[in-house]
Amino acid sequence: VVSTGAELMSVLELYNAEGVHIKLDNDITLDETYVPTSFYGVFDGDFHKITAVTQFFTTNDGTLKNFYYTDTVDRIDVPIGSAGIICDVNKGLVSGVIATGNIDCECTHGTYSDGESYATNVGIIAGEGGTIINCAAFGSVRADCCYGAEAGGISTYSTVINSYAAVEV
Repeated sequence: VVSTGAELMSVLELYNAEGVHIKLDNDITLDETYVPTSFYGVFDGDFHKITAVTQFFTTNDGTLKNFYYTDTVDRIDVPIGSAGIICDVNKGLVSGVIATGNIDCECTHGTYSDGESYATNVGIIAGEGGTIINCAAFGSVRADCCYGAEAGGISTYSTVINSYAAVEV
């Protein structure tokens, strides 16, 4: 059971976010010292709020459920790849999550040999992948690339069930 942002960061560092089962018992804040990592366990927010200055995880290979997440700093000029507020790439399950934030992806960090930008997938819950059930997304997303840019309110290339988006795309 985790009660503060500092405790969450310690647990994630100690267990390398692998196979751990984390449950929140309080609203928490993740400050600028929080560094998103990949997650391989179960995170149950128990319907608490997480306020942060960045995304929650880079990749989710586990289960993230039952929390409200707000990213207070707009993600601008996101590096090549996928971008999301909860996770960039979802290979697991996100359920019962409400996420708020803004992502503006210019795709200026890399190019193909012909000079065109790499593809980017952008969504408030996840940039791409996995299963998303009973979630809501609020904010704005933009993926301005020449080749293959995909922007979705909730996610791209995901199985999305019974979810809601009020997102400017």
